[in-house]
Formats: sequence, C-alpha cells, structure tokens
Amino acid sequence: MKFILQSTLFLLIVLNSLPSNAKVVGADSLMTKHASNRYTVTAMEPEFCFITVKLRQQESGKTHNWEQYYVNQKLQQGYRITQLIGWQKNNHWGFETGVGISRKEMMVDFPGSLLIPMVSEVNKSSNIMYYHTFFNAIDIPIRAVFTAGKGRLKFFSYAGINQTICYNIYQEEIELVNNNRVSKTLVTKNLDYKTIFTSSDWGAGMKYILNRSTQIRFHAAVQRSYASVKATNKKVLLWGSGLSLGYIYTW
Repeated sequence: MKFILQSTLFLLIVLNSLPSNAKVVGADSLMTKHASNRYTVTAMEPEFCFITVKLRQQESGKTHNWEQYYVNQKLQQGYRITQLIGWQKNNHWGFETGVGISRKEMMVDFPGSLLIPMVSEVNKSSNIMYYHTFFNAIDIPIRAVFTAGKGRLKFFSYAGINQTICYNIYQEEIELVNNNRVSKTLVTKNLDYKTIFTSSDWGAGMKYILNRSTQIRFHAAVQRSYASVKATNKKVLLWGSGLSLGYIYTW
C-alpha cells in the first residue's frame, strides 16, 4: 500500500507540472461547452493468462537473465472488471485510478512448491498431472494516460502499475492420460502462493465521443507481475492480456 501511495504522489506531481492551457476531455470543438476534466470509466475485459519463467545466466546460456514462455502450460481465460475515476490535465495527459475485481489463472505441469523442470523442453509423457491455479483478487490500478487526435475518434494509451490483492486462491490437480481428463482433485490449503503482488499495467486503443458526457473506448490491455507469484527455484511471472470495453462518463 505504501508503494501505491508513493506512486500516486509521483504521478500527481508529474501531471501537475504539465501545461494546462489545452482544452479538457470532452471539450472537443465538436462538443458542447460545459465539459469537465473529471470522468469515470467502467470497463470489462476477458483476459488470457499465462506464465513466463525468469532464467539465470547459467541456465539460459546468455549474458543476462532471460525470460521465457513456459511451454508445458495451457492458456487460461480469466477476467477483469474495473471502476476507474480519471482526471484529464489537458488534451493529451491524464491520470486514472480505481478498484476492480479479477480472476487470473495458470495451468502448468509442476506443483508450485517443487522445482520447475526444463522450461523449453516439451513434456511428452502420455500421463501428465496439471496444476490449475485460480487467483480471485481485488485490483488497484494507477495509470498515466496519453490521448491524441482530433474530432470524435481519438487514440489513447496508458502505462502504470496494478496492485493485486488475492482474497481466494485455490488449485485443481488434473490428471491427463493421452490428453483426456481422468481425475480432478481440489486443493485449498498449503498452496504457498503470494497473496499480494504488483504488476506493470499498460494498454492502447481508441475512444469515441458520443456526446458531451459520454464516450466509449476499446483497447488492448496487458499486465505482467514484477516478482514471482510463487517461491520456487525460478521466478514465475504471471501475465494477463485481453481486449477491454469501457464506458466513460464525464461530469
């Protein structure tokens, strides 16, 4: 929480130093004249989740630490629903923060409490045990937003951080034989996953001004955890990527 407060203060200082002589959001020449620089965003996003593994130099054979997609996993679908409040400093720069709920998932062929096997070597066994983990969480995003364009249709992008606070983590142990499920066991205790972790949060897309107070936006979004979500012999970094649809109300 201290990290979030420090980041918020930093973004406010940066945004306050930007020139503010431009027109505010919603005050486009096509729109009416009483627009505000404050707005809310309600956004929904189906999210595809996967992991990458951070390899040390001696493991990767490279001159630096290397991050690699883990091949023995199954891509999973989660979701994010977010309620944001925003402040538009000028025509180009703004700030958003808020709260949301999400479910992130990972499905791999190793239990998190043991050593991770070879990252790039495909598991060819006909009998594989997969571990499907669910992270039900509250998200707190903090973003700097850039907007460009004239008229009703505008480009926007953002970058920031997202604090994930998990309130429920559980796991299914799924046995596959010749790619067919033969058993499933629910595990809710001694999972030893981190319940709080911070992710980078960025995205880009388009927004369309419907009238003085209403806009819609559609964008691609990506999150990546900074630190490992699980204590293992390698860093396990959780990713989420999807397409977000949002409704903007300016007051």
